[in-house]
Amino acid sequence: MRPLLVFLCLVVALSAAGAAELPSRDAKSAPPKTKRCEIGGQPGFLAADGQTCIRISGYVSGQMTSGALK
Repeated sequence: MRPLLVFLCLVVALSAAGAAELPSRDAKSAPPKTKRCEIGGQPGFLAADGQTCIRISGYVSGQMTSGALK
């Protein structure tokens, strides 16, 4: 029972930490626009130096299981 209580306390504490107030966005603090480029016909974007084209790809997977706690 105690590990479950500790886990629930951690979940509540972490969710409360993530609920902090977001910073406001002024019109003058907008992020700079990224320049687009192509790598072998695939879209990418230019790095800060303006000469390097970067393409990011991949996938994200996850798994969740549940069952009776002993």
